[in-house]
Order: sequence, then C-alpha cells, then structure tokens
Amino acid sequence: MLRLIRLIGGLAAVAALALSGTAVAGNGGYQGGYQGGCDNYRPWSNWGHGWYGNDGDGRYWNGWNDGNGYFDGQSYDRGCDAGGAAVRGKGKVDRVMVAVKRLRPGSSCQHLTRSGRLSRPGSCAPTHWLRAQGTSSWHYRIRKALPAGHYRLHRQAIDAAGNRERQRMLHLWIR
Repeated sequence: MLRLIRLIGGLAAVAALALSGTAVAGNGGYQGGYQGGCDNYRPWSNWGHGWYGNDGDGRYWNGWNDGNGYFDGQSYDRGCDAGGAAVRGKGKVDRVMVAVKRLRPGSSCQHLTRSGRLSRPGSCAPTHWLRAQGTSSWHYRIRKALPAGHYRLHRQAIDAAGNRERQRMLHLWIR
C-alpha cells in the first residue's frame, strides 16, 4: 500500500511539472524563447543626437517646427557568456519600448497614447509603453505636434531572452 501511495505521488509530481511548463526540453529548462538560455545580461540603449538641444534654459525638444516629434537612439545586447568564458555571440535586442509623459502642475501627468494624443491628466505612476520602430537603431515618431510644456521621455530595451534594461528617462521642454 505504501508503494502504491509513493507511485501515485510521484506520478502526480511529474504531471504537475509537465502542466506548469517548468521543464522545457531543448533549452536547459529556460522558458524565455531564446534558445540556449545562457543570456543573463541586460541589454542597454541610449538616446540619439540631434533631436534635442540644451541651452541656458535646459533641454528642449527640436523638430516641432516641421510638425513631427521624432526621437531616436541605439541599443545593444551583449549576448551569452558561458560561465565566465568569452562571449559566444552577440545577443539580439527584441524590441525597444518608449513612453512620453507631459508633467502637469499638482503631480499629475498626461500620457501619450497609441493614437498620438495625450490622455487626460492623471497619475504619473503607471508608464504607458509604446513600441519603437527598429531595434539596434530605433526611432519613434509622433505625427501631431504636442503642446508646450515639461515632458519626460522613457526608454527600455528588451532582449530576445526577456532581459529588460533598467528604465531610462530624459526630462525636456517643448517651448
């Protein structure tokens, strides 16, 4: 009887693992969609040049004279490192996410939506991410001019293994 209970318990454990998906064959148990599962490094990105300026009054956003809100940058992923050995291959940045917030008086924000419009003023806490075009060289274009004010731009690169860059911000003004 004890043997039967142990057998049933073992079968239940195997079934639970199979249903939860924790053991994935072919990639060492990693579930991130990146083959090999060895990429433990975060990607990095930076802001491009030429779309914003800096003067005595602070950073400002260029480009609104021609009717677009273009901003861009670059990103890179280091890739795999086999236990301290040399990097086996360049990683792949899967996507770059961006967000635009207009900071309002009284600790409220307006978030840029997918439609290219600003939301109603509300909490600044959630970040409303939008997908940029491109990966290693990325850009985002806002077709309609945004109103003058203080803005915060966010960016975050995500690699094919699911590693996320720490969220980066840039404060600037549209005058």
